[in-house]
Amino acid sequence: MSDFDESLFWPEFKAAGFLDIATVTSGGVTKDVDVDFAMPDRERFGSSARSRDYEIEYQFSDLPDLAEGDPVVIKGISYYVRQSPYVPDRGNAASGYFRRALLSKGAGQVIGDFILREDGSFLLREDGSNFLRE
Repeated sequence: MSDFDESLFWPEFKAAGFLDIATVTSGGVTKDVDVDFAMPDRERFGSSARSRDYEIEYQFSDLPDLAEGDPVVIKGISYYVRQSPYVPDRGNAASGYFRRALLSKGAGQVIGDFILREDGSFLLREDGSNFLRE
């Protein structure tokens, strides 16, 4: 882990309007947390990159127990965590302060190697650990 504390910038990101509020239920507890939310084809970093997935980046201390299948609501839209959260790659040392989680739209329930969605459709694990993208 790097000696540089990236979490010092989180309040600045919030003040600048870069973060969204997510209502998350994890470990039986529901709370609002600040997240960096990305959607498919949404420009990021001043149009220098585009997101491929629905995903959130969050401070690990805010959601230490976030897990696959946990519900997430952002701006009134329901999502669920599609795979176990992971430490983002910063190109140098990995940060212990933040985690990323891939999301799928709608409510879902993890059942073994499937996620059953509220509309009756399901996602199958692609490699034993990650769920297929939508």
